[in-house]
Order: sequence, then structure tokens, then C-alpha cells
Amino acid sequence: QEGLVRIVPHKGIFINEMSLKEIPDLIQLRFCLELFAIREAISYITDNDIEGMSQIVDLQEQAMQECDMYEYMELDQRFHQKIFEIIGNDRMLRIMGNLSDQLVACGIRGLRKQERLVQVIIEHREVVRALSKRDANAAFEAVKLHLERVRCSLTDL
Repeated sequence: QEGLVRIVPHKGIFINEMSLKEIPDLIQLRFCLELFAIREAISYITDNDIEGMSQIVDLQEQAMQECDMYEYMELDQRFHQKIFEIIGNDRMLRIMGNLSDQLVACGIRGLRKQERLVQVIIEHREVVRALSKRDANAAFEAVKLHLERVRCSLTDL
């Protein structure tokens, strides 16, 4: 649907590379969606949601320790998608899923450094901490900082 793959008859299926222009565009869209969603989530979030997000981060840390990058990235996507599930906006959830799919290959390249892997866990825990306090401003700032660091890790490739 978004041109992620191309089919060449008698040759196979090929993954299209992201252009240098597309990466910042997608990150900008992600900023808009996630910063809106995190503010909305404060009104809807339950203790079970917070526990679920915390468990995702724990599993992501375990995947990092086991050097399972596929699982690490899957859990990263689940963490961010959970915010959209909390606000109950299915359309935004689908858009975010599509956006995540487009950025995942870039994300893997952006996570080559061990310190970035660790930093993502710390940033996710900070988001959970702010949500658990029902502090909209702290949650917004935590997500904003996380996304700014994601942008840096992806544009420094």
C-alpha cells in the first residue's frame, strides 16, 4: 500500500529503500501522532495499561540482553502502539502501524550501537513513569525527548 515492496515478474519480491527525504518526513509525522496521543492517553489510561506498558519494557530489556533484535524491535513497536490503543483511536493505530513498518528497517540500522539500545529502554521507562503519575506534561516531554533521539539516531546513518 505504501510502496514498501515491489514485485518484479520472474525475479522476485524486493524491499524498496527509503530515500533520504522520506525518513525525516516519516519522523515528522510520527512526532505529530505520538505527541498528540500521549496527551490524550492521560485521560484514558488505567493501572492495567501502565502495567502492560511496563511489562513490554521489561520484555524489551530482556530481548536486548539476549541480543534478539527482531524481538526488541517488535516490542518497541508494541510499546508505541499501546499508546494509541489506550486512546481507542483505531485509525491512528493503523496509521502508526503503517508508519512503524516503514521505519523499522531504518530503526534497526539506528540501533546498531549498544548504548542506544540501553537508552531506548531508559526513555521508555521514563514515559511509563510519567504516565503512572498521570502527569501529561512529563509524559509529553518524555515522548518528545525519545522521538528527538530517535530522529538523531536515524538521520545520523
